[in-house]
Amino acid sequence: MNELVGDGAFNWTVAWSFLCCVLLVVSSVAILYIRDNREKQKLYRLFAGHMGEFIVVLSPKIEFLYGLPIFSSDTFFRMLTRERSLEDFLSAADWIRMSAYFKDTDRHPNMPFVFSYDDGGDSPIWYELRCVKKYYSSVEFHYVCFIRNISKEVEIRKNKEEADSKLKMLLENTGDFIWKFDVENRKLTSLTQASGALYRIIPIPVGEVDLHMLVPPQDYTVLMDLINQRVLTYHRTGNIDDGDVNTKIRGYRTDKTLVWYDLHCKLEVNDDGHLFYRGVARRMDVMLDNPLFNSEEEKDAMLSAAMSFPDIRTFWVDRKFTIQGCNQAFALDMKRSDPEQIRGEALESLLSDMLSPMIVKKIGDVFNTQRSVIWRDLYMSSDQYIVFNAVPLTSEKGLVQRVMCLYLLLNRSDIEPMKKETK
Repeated sequence: MNELVGDGAFNWTVAWSFLCCVLLVVSSVAILYIRDNREKQKLYRLFAGHMGEFIVVLSPKIEFLYGLPIFSSDTFFRMLTRERSLEDFLSAADWIRMSAYFKDTDRHPNMPFVFSYDDGGDSPIWYELRCVKKYYSSVEFHYVCFIRNISKEVEIRKNKEEADSKLKMLLENTGDFIWKFDVENRKLTSLTQASGALYRIIPIPVGEVDLHMLVPPQDYTVLMDLINQRVLTYHRTGNIDDGDVNTKIRGYRTDKTLVWYDLHCKLEVNDDGHLFYRGVARRMDVMLDNPLFNSEEEKDAMLSAAMSFPDIRTFWVDRKFTIQGCNQAFALDMKRSDPEQIRGEALESLLSDMLSPMIVKKIGDVFNTQRSVIWRDLYMSSDQYIVFNAVPLTSEKGLVQRVMCLYLLLNRSDIEPMKKETK
């Protein structure tokens, strides 16, 4: 009987051993869970402190109920869990706007709400909130809000706006505008505003513009020749750095008179192999690259200034009617980008067959008579007049060695009113 009783009796030793094992396992799991949770909190604090993203659930009175993750390190989240109501720490203006926003959540479920929170630092913290209504019954609901810290984005946007403002002021005061030219489709795009502001003289809007409407035909031809030459050089050598273009061309003012622009641009290629030029055009109001002169050089300074007028073409020849020099305006009319490219060429080879005989005759008269001559007539067509002047340039011995020629092209519309007033 004792053996039977002993066999069926409850064994406390085994029970305690089993209980201890269970407790040990539970304790071990709990310790591991707590350690893992702490590590996750540390990692999330490090991560969420930069992301600033969290979810909060608000009551219909816009009071805090709970949020995820509960260990978010964001300043606004901590204040929200402590104060419970958004009204307690938002500005009056933001609270009014936020109340109206929550009332219209059903009508605009995807519309963000931006507000700021002043935590006592140097600048307020900016947040973006998006909210949806979560209904638990036909009338009961909670607001589920996703909130994101956008302070860095706001700062970047403010810095960009400040930089754009400074760039705009710089361009307005220098007369510059930045542009892009597509080599393939021959379209010019203005990247900055170039009209409607102080000092502006070429009416160029931002966006695609017609280059033919901005520059005279001769200047357009010269510019296209330069661009084509640089593109060919790139295709031949494969060196993108060989594609720079630097020249001076004329541009129309709003009243269709001309002004000089100094053009600097660089050939670039995108990932698709598409070629385009990007550059800047700087307005040159009065003179072309004229340095400051001392008082004893005033004569040379005045001559240099006279050579810089964009409407007046100037050149001078020797007794063989060979070009000895010219200004930029004449070079562009002859489809050359640099006056040095014309030096030494025969005058007759540059002028048209219709114009050459008369110009050569007038210059010959100056050499023969040693007196200045002036000639006015229709130029090439009935729409323009040419006003041509030629003056002798004598040596120290009084001999005419060269003749300087200046001519101006005027539209008939400019001449006719003057004739009527004269009569």
